[in-house]
Amino acid sequence: MLVDDCTQEKLVSVLQNNHGRVAIMSAEGGIFSMMAGRYSRSDFPNIDVFLKGYSGDSIHVDRVKRPSETVHDPAVTIVLTAQPEVLRELALTGALRERGLVARFLFSLPASRVGSRKVDAPAVPSQWLDWYRNTVQSMLVGWATPGPAGVLHLVPDARQRWLEYAGWIEPRLAEGGDLETVRDWASKLPGQVARIAGLLHAAQYHQSPSSWQITGETMAAAIRIGDYLVEHARAALSTMGFDPVEKETRRILAWVRRTGAEGFSVRDLFTAFKGHLRRVDELTAPLTLLEERYYIRPLSPLPVIGPGRPRSPLYEVSPLVHKDSNASKKERQSRSTEIRPTMAPSPGPN
Repeated sequence: MLVDDCTQEKLVSVLQNNHGRVAIMSAEGGIFSMMAGRYSRSDFPNIDVFLKGYSGDSIHVDRVKRPSETVHDPAVTIVLTAQPEVLRELALTGALRERGLVARFLFSLPASRVGSRKVDAPAVPSQWLDWYRNTVQSMLVGWATPGPAGVLHLVPDARQRWLEYAGWIEPRLAEGGDLETVRDWASKLPGQVARIAGLLHAAQYHQSPSSWQITGETMAAAIRIGDYLVEHARAALSTMGFDPVEKETRRILAWVRRTGAEGFSVRDLFTAFKGHLRRVDELTAPLTLLEERYYIRPLSPLPVIGPGRPRSPLYEVSPLVHKDSNASKKERQSRSTEIRPTMAPSPGPN
């Protein structure tokens, strides 16, 4: 039931021979290179098996000189514990996001413990390992049986909790909502929470798989996990460069450093980006983010004397922005003889 370095074509065969179930689990992110077409001559990656393996759509493959393959109700599980750099590599293949693959993943980016790890940490107690092993094996015996999958049902309380959660998420996806920038991912979050509830239920009742009713308590636990996943998705998608607000924020900061501006008005900024921005209000979110990170701070607007439109909002730039920028310039100048000088942005004040 487990594979790692497996081509898309082979994965379909594994699914067909394994009642439509397979899991890809790895400590590396090589599967993304596979998805991007490492063994393909086409510029357009074939990821249908992964997309259909998420949604359960039937897979039909017909090729010359090979038997036809059909998989009904496929279920592909992917679990990767890779380094964050894999996210940046994933971003290089735009087709993976454009076709909705990235939006199907749940992300967790915990803080690094490097520098504070216990070098003499005790081993995991054997009874915990035995409990985990026995639980997983019991789940495989009880739930992962061949044939059509069973159907889990929500008790009224669980259904009501899920409906309230989905109703709470939906307006946040609209333009101006706090989930607008991760809309393609967040639009799938209520469905993901329902899946998580099913997994928690299967783990809880691994010794009695005859229980098909998901309780309200289990759904509440799944919702808590969903809340946790939101900020991690923001961070992951930002790392991949998919957050347009983050992209505009970096563009503004680059303009400030390039021009050496100690302050500016919103009108100045909009004029500088004319042709790139259509409306002044497109600057609101990135300016708010710069303010929250202490790169800039708002100034009291100058009073309007006589008739005329209100003055444009003013901002003052933190001196540390240019201090870091100048230090970075001097460092690059001192290393100008190198073939490839470093181009990493300097850390901003925080």
